[in-house]
Amino acid sequence: MAVNKYFKKRFAGPKVTFHSFQYGKYRPIFIIQGISLIGTCIRRISTHWLVCHLTGSAFLPGQFGFAGQIPFISYITFAALSL
Repeated sequence: MAVNKYFKKRFAGPKVTFHSFQYGKYRPIFIIQGISLIGTCIRRISTHWLVCHLTGSAFLPGQFGFAGQIPFISYITFAALSL
């Protein structure tokens, strides 16, 4: 079974996948974004732990997480209605 040309061209390996790293200004942005993502995950886990620790409830961190999503839900609803 022959692999089509698009697949070979699109998924040619690491050389093509990391092609954007040859540009010097992209590498620091990529690294900083990765560090920021790690910090965001740590912040989310720590705030949920803090809510659980201060209240002693296992239910409130879930409500806290949902409350953090309310702005995004309202933006998505507004964007969907404006189409």
